[in-house]
Amino acid sequence: MGNARLVKKQAKKQVLETLRREQVAKVADSIKKFAQDEGLQVVDARDFFKGIEELYLKPSLTQVVEEEMPQLLKADPNFFKTYGINLPENLETYLSDLYSSRGKSYLRSVLHSAKVRFRHLHFHLAEHPDRKELYNTIREFKKILDGKYIRT
Repeated sequence: MGNARLVKKQAKKQVLETLRREQVAKVADSIKKFAQDEGLQVVDARDFFKGIEELYLKPSLTQVVEEEMPQLLKADPNFFKTYGINLPENLETYLSDLYSSRGKSYLRSVLHSAKVRFRHLHFHLAEHPDRKELYNTIREFKKILDGKYIRT
């Protein structure tokens, strides 16, 4: 008798969970449809994190610089001179040499931070101009170049 009750209770729980998932899916679909009808771009969590991975995790720092540099210079041909940034010819090698004594984990953190900051330089300069954020990003990027990066 006890096992039959337990099985029945578990079956009921599974049915309720399935109904809840279906309701959530219906609500999510209606929200997506509304957003699309309003001209908004809709992404789910997988797409969002895949985008993060493609922008910041997969590419090397060298690849990020190669991708962002033309856009950055198109927005401001004198960007590096204007803001006093001495960009080494091979940024990834430079940073590897500068930070290698602090360990691989620390170096990975530095390279990741440099990728993020480099992408943000162009973002805050041209895509969504924001002088305050641009200056903050420049300051943080210069710290990385000067060997003063502090992992948080």
